[in-house]
Parts: sequence; structure tokens; C-alpha cells
Amino acid sequence: MPLGDGQRFERRLAKKGQARIERMHDPVRGTATVVSSSSPTDSVGEGVAAWNGCTLTCVLQADGVSAQTAHERALTSPTNRWPYPNVVLPITLDRAEPSNWVVHWAEMTTARQASDSQAEALAASIRGAPASAPSPGSGPDDQLARLQKLGELHASGVLTDAEFDAQKAKILGS
Repeated sequence: MPLGDGQRFERRLAKKGQARIERMHDPVRGTATVVSSSSPTDSVGEGVAAWNGCTLTCVLQADGVSAQTAHERALTSPTNRWPYPNVVLPITLDRAEPSNWVVHWAEMTTARQASDSQAEALAASIRGAPASAPSPGSGPDDQLARLQKLGELHASGVLTDAEFDAQKAKILGS
């Protein structure tokens, strides 16, 4: 199946980001917590890879780097993963030059995935059931998938630290 324009653009942007990371003197994975962002100028359907320029104010954090404010103008952002306030972006930054950072857009959940997760967590709490209850006979692959999903919910701010720890303990059976 041939790639659409959005997919080609996403791959090209990922290559440019990887090239920037390779030029970093001391790259480290971290996070950028969005404090404010511009609004997407158009809305698109799920699965459409439309990209717009975005202006962000974030707090960057990484091992060996003090938390700091960052302002980024005209950052190319996918509209289906738009960085609204309180979203935590996965990044790589240069410890030698912390103002040099790259967002890993492909690692983020889409807005629809985040909404679905929030709706399921709310429905589970209304039903009185845990959001990530282990299913009988679940294997290690299923357990890993649930832990990854739980991590995404925690990173996106849907779950508090305490909720994350409680659900993780249930999944691991401890």
C-alpha cells in the first residue's frame, strides 16, 4: 500500500529529528510538559496525518538537567496529537545545550486514543471496576500490553501517581 502525503511527511520529519539527535553532544530522553500551546488551525478526521505549526511553552525535564522553561515557535506538530496544556511530550534533549530538543510525536497517543482511554476509565469507575483489571488466563504479552497502556494513561495525565501505582500493582499481582 503506497504511503500518503501525511505518512511521507511524518517519516521525513522523524528522519530530520533523528539527524538533530545524532548531532547532539549529550542526548538524553526526557519530557516536556506543555504549559500553553497555540490552537490547531484546522480539524481533521482520525487517521489523517495533517501537520501544523505550533507555538509551545513547556517545562523540560531529563536526568542530569534541571527543570527549565522552554518556548518553541513554529514547531511542526501533528493535529491528531496536538500538544494541549498538561500533555507530557516524550523528547530527547541535549544536556550540553538543553534548548536543543526533539519531540517524538510517533510515541504519543492520538487525541482519539486519549479520549477513549479517559472514557473507559470513567466508565470503569462508574461501574465500580478497576480500569485495568487483569483478565483470567492473561499471559505475559497481555500483561505487558496492559502495563504499556497504563504508562500511556499516566504520561497523558489521565491517572495520578497513586492511581498508576495501584493499577500497576494489580496488573503485576503484587
